[in-house]
Amino acid sequence: MKLPVTIHRARLGPVEFKVIRPARSLLGAVLVDHDSHLDAYLDQPAAKLFGGLWTLAASSPRSLIHLPMP
Repeated sequence: MKLPVTIHRARLGPVEFKVIRPARSLLGAVLVDHDSHLDAYLDQPAAKLFGGLWTLAASSPRSLIHLPMP
């Protein structure tokens, strides 16, 4: 699977993190704020991208994912 991503570097003191985000915003994703929790609703392409980014970030302890959602 090809994931078009943008990778930035962030530093917190001596520790550097990779911030991985999709190259394009997630159009099929919505984040809903309920009183006590948040729900994310994803269509199939957004869910595949979300899962792929999550897997990529899980492979390194200093990787973070940033998912801008409307």
